[in-house]
Amino acid sequence: MRKTISILLFVALFSQTLAQLPKVKRIEENTSAESKFGEVEARIIINYLVSKNAQEDKMTSISIVRMLNDVLLDNTLTMGEIYWANLDKEIKQKWESDDFEPNIIKSPDITVNSTKNLKKYAKTFSENLLAVLKPDYLSSIDYVDKMTKEEIELLPSQIKYWSNIITIEPLSAGEEYYCYMLSTEEFTGGIHGMYSYRPYVIRKSNGEVIKDIFKEENETGLKTLIWKYLYEDDPEHAKAVAENLKIDSTFLKHIRNVHSSPKTSYDELDKADLNGLDRISIGKGWIDSKSVHIQYQPYQLGSWAMGATEVVIPLKEIMPYLTDEIMALLK
Repeated sequence: MRKTISILLFVALFSQTLAQLPKVKRIEENTSAESKFGEVEARIIINYLVSKNAQEDKMTSISIVRMLNDVLLDNTLTMGEIYWANLDKEIKQKWESDDFEPNIIKSPDITVNSTKNLKKYAKTFSENLLAVLKPDYLSSIDYVDKMTKEEIELLPSQIKYWSNIITIEPLSAGEEYYCYMLSTEEFTGGIHGMYSYRPYVIRKSNGEVIKDIFKEENETGLKTLIWKYLYEDDPEHAKAVAENLKIDSTFLKHIRNVHSSPKTSYDELDKADLNGLDRISIGKGWIDSKSVHIQYQPYQLGSWAMGATEVVIPLKEIMPYLTDEIMALLK
C-alpha cells in the first residue's frame, strides 16, 4: 500500500514538474560549430525550435540567420548596446569619427532555407569570426612577449586565451510569434571578459525580426513603469542604478508615489524626476503570454559588478506602451 502511494505521489509530482516547464521547450534541436587558432576560439551554439510544418521550419532558420546578421552590423559584438552616457568622451569621439574602421565580419554566403543547413552556416560564421579575432590576438601576444616578467605576472592567467562564443536559444512561443535570446561571451584580454544578451521577437509566418516592440510616444510613462518594477524587484539594485546615473535618491520615492496613488499623475512629476527619467534608456524587450521582459546590458545601467539587468513587467500594465504589431501577435 505504501509502495503504491509512493509511486502515485512520484507520478503526481513528476506530472506537476512537467506542467511547470516552459512550453517553448517542447521541440528543440541543437547545432554548434567551433573554430580554433592556437588559443583563440570562436564558437556558435544554436538551440532552435523545429516544427512539422516545413514553411515554419524554413522561417525559423531564416530568422536565426537574420539575428546573426544583426550582430554583424554592430561595430563589435557587445559594445553596440552600451548606454552612450556612460562612455568616456574620448572613446565616444573615436567611436563616432569617420576614421574609425572596425573589423567587419563578413556574412557567410550561404542560402539557409531549412534548419538542416544551419550547421553549415554556423561553421562558416565561426570561421569568419575567428578570422577577425586572429590579427588582434597575434598583436596582443606580440605585445605581451615584450613585457617584463613582473608586468606579465600582473596579467590575468588567461591572457593568452581568447574566445568569442555566440549562443542562440528560445525564450517563449505563442501562436503567432516566438522569442529568442542571442547571447555573446568574449574574452580578449584585460581584467575580465564581456558578455551581452539580445532578445528578439520573431513573426512565425515570415521569420521577420520585429525591431521595435514599444510605441515611440509616452516614453515618460514607460520609463516610470520600468523604474517601478526595477525598484519593487530589488530596491538596493534600483538605488545603485540611480546613483550610477547620478539621480537624486528622492526620485525613487516620487516614482513609487506615481503608481501607488491614483491621484498622482505624470504631469505632477517635478523637473528633477523628469531628469531622472531621461537618464534611463529603454532596453530591448521580448514577450511571453503574461509579461514583457526588458533586457539591459552590462554597463548600461551600472558597473560591471551590477551585471546585466532584466526588468519584468506584467502584460496588463505595459499593454498601453506596446505597438499595434506586438498586440496583434499576442491575440
